[in-house]
Amino acid sequence: SIVVPGRDVFLATPYDFYGNMDCISGIEPALRHLGLNLVRADFTIGGQFLGAKAQQQIDQSALVIANISEAWRGATNPNVALEAGYAEGKGIPVLYIRRHRTKQRIIANYQGLDRLEYYTYADLAWKLYCALGGSIPLT
Repeated sequence: SIVVPGRDVFLATPYDFYGNMDCISGIEPALRHLGLNLVRADFTIGGQFLGAKAQQQIDQSALVIANISEAWRGATNPNVALEAGYAEGKGIPVLYIRRHRTKQRIIANYQGLDRLEYYTYADLAWKLYCALGGSIPLT
């Protein structure tokens, strides 16, 4: 298992319709079943600069999930790239995820990285659950 139950997992994702649906319908259920806490910079309210808040939350996380799916503008969200790079620089593991689309190009910096690709929210939830150490209950 990559992470220990009860620990925080930071989600770097585009804050658009698809990014939010990936979170609500795929990522959040998988993490909940594994006993992990989902953390997103936009979930907390405060006067702190969002980038500083994200860095603080990443520092306290056991893992970062970086959603490199195409944003509505047709490119990977630059904030996701920044947050993933920050985590890698701090030695925090990053799991890259990507919504599979045949027309979507993967930017050069991500082409050589292992990533979890998914088709539907259910597919995302199942693959994420399995990748992070879940197994099929026998009862």
